[in-house]
Amino acid sequence: MKPRETDLKQEGFVHLHVHSHMSMLDGAATIIDIVDEACRLKMPAIAITDHGNLFAASEFYEYARHRGIKPIIGIEIYLTPYDHADFSQKTPLYHLILLARNKTGYMNLVRLSSLAFTEGFYYRPRIDFDQLKKHSAGLIALSSCISGEVARKSLEEDREGAVAAIRKYQRIFGKENFYVEIQNHGIPEQLKVLDRLVKVARLCNAPIVATNDSHYVKAKDWLTQDLLMCVRTKSLFKDKHRFKFSSKEFYLKSAQEMKSLFCDYPNATENTLKIAARCNLTVKSSWSLFCRKQLAEVKDYPEKVDTLCYNRLCNMALPEGLRKIYHERLKEELVVIEEMGCREYLLLLSDLKKHIEQEGFAIEIFNKDWARSLIAYLLGLSNKDPIEQALSAARVNKKGHGDLFEVTIRANTMGEFAATQYLVKQHGIRKIANIIKFKHLSARSSVRAIGRILGVGADVTGTILKAVPARSRLQLKECIKVVPELNKMFYRGTSLQKKILRLALKIDGFSLHSEVNPHQLLISFGNIDELSPVMLDHRSKILVTQFKKSDLRGYPFISVFFQNYAPAKIHDYNQKMMDDVQILMADKPCRDDSHH
Repeated sequence: MKPRETDLKQEGFVHLHVHSHMSMLDGAATIIDIVDEACRLKMPAIAITDHGNLFAASEFYEYARHRGIKPIIGIEIYLTPYDHADFSQKTPLYHLILLARNKTGYMNLVRLSSLAFTEGFYYRPRIDFDQLKKHSAGLIALSSCISGEVARKSLEEDREGAVAAIRKYQRIFGKENFYVEIQNHGIPEQLKVLDRLVKVARLCNAPIVATNDSHYVKAKDWLTQDLLMCVRTKSLFKDKHRFKFSSKEFYLKSAQEMKSLFCDYPNATENTLKIAARCNLTVKSSWSLFCRKQLAEVKDYPEKVDTLCYNRLCNMALPEGLRKIYHERLKEELVVIEEMGCREYLLLLSDLKKHIEQEGFAIEIFNKDWARSLIAYLLGLSNKDPIEQALSAARVNKKGHGDLFEVTIRANTMGEFAATQYLVKQHGIRKIANIIKFKHLSARSSVRAIGRILGVGADVTGTILKAVPARSRLQLKECIKVVPELNKMFYRGTSLQKKILRLALKIDGFSLHSEVNPHQLLISFGNIDELSPVMLDHRSKILVTQFKKSDLRGYPFISVFFQNYAPAKIHDYNQKMMDDVQILMADKPCRDDSHH
């Protein structure tokens, strides 16, 4: 569904500072709930600005477009006043909201978030002002919350510092692209600084904009956020000194509520509509451009694939009549794989298989779309001659050009490591990446987490957990419906049992933290960090996408899944290595025999 066009004359409001549960510390709202609420409030657009990351950007964009509301992709970055590589400074970081106006702005968001995680990570993903200047095109910036530089200087009664900060941001983004952000959650510091912010904005001829820094959807959801922060920071709910918000007003307020809250500054709410009208990002166009760029970089690959296949076919001892059948089959399959856009991938995988086997490891490569193809046989990816074995069905299954190309590689742990290292060496660190995944609270972990933050004994929590199905994918709400014992506890159990289950329902399904699947690898012919935002696995030194696998469906990448598999010759190779090690150890006398 096409998003509604923003009418600047309408009496409306757009939330431009919004956190989802992908703000892993303090966010308590799913993308679906945020977009649905914005639609219910009849807002023309909505932004997502998670802390330092773009984890939710792809899912948000697609779902908002589906619901007919304009998606504004943004981020709340952490800015260090020092060099991003200087890890000796522990001064507080400045916050800044960045919104993508267009494709250029989106690509700069991707680059800034990637730099923050790969080069500037120090407790938080950070960037410095030099990086911000370099990647400021196509962006609109808001001065952010009380932790923003302008607000912090104003709170410290440093008017000159606040003015200097505004003018610095105006130079970086352009006067028309920097807004002084004002908020009012009833917090004393905000009330103290509100008038000061408006005055310094006027002094610098900078427009102001009102936001609510939303961290949850509805007013009643403050408790959900509070519980999640206890779980994520491993704090007790009764601890008075734990991290918590000092207001219950951080929800998606209606246009009427926001206009009433900022009735003295009507232009601050009107400017949200003006900003929304200027943000017109079409992500799909950048994906297709990137795809074309990738294929341009490997334009000689198709010729290599054709040449290799025909040369190997010519070297096969075949009767003349049968040779014609092989040639016709090959010609047909080459047309299909050209439509699929996977010629270059097949050559890459053929090269990988050849190298790993030369290293002495057994390796098998599978893909359901070309498993029975003649091309796979000629390139050495399959040991089955499809014509000889009469494998006429499913020669090459067609897929859309640019789809995620999925491959399974069977090898043991050492073979997997050798394959990864070879790919990095051959193609470069920026063209290989692991895929992120997220740990969510399941029905059982939700109950366990609530029991812990309430300080409840293991016996009470254990009684409830016995009734929750193990390894079930059902959410707690569904478990209560279908498990009689759990249903009884929820409605007629002790007051403590009912409290635990009631609170566990609030946090069930929310994300806890991100993880890396080391056995899932992406391979690209272009630099992955030019399209997908990335992080860095500091143990393996391999990039990790900020988008989960389901968000990468439209990208022209190879997705490789390593399956730990050990056929006989791998065992033989590993045994040979162990024998070599034992021989080396026998040749070296031990310093102290008592240790062995």
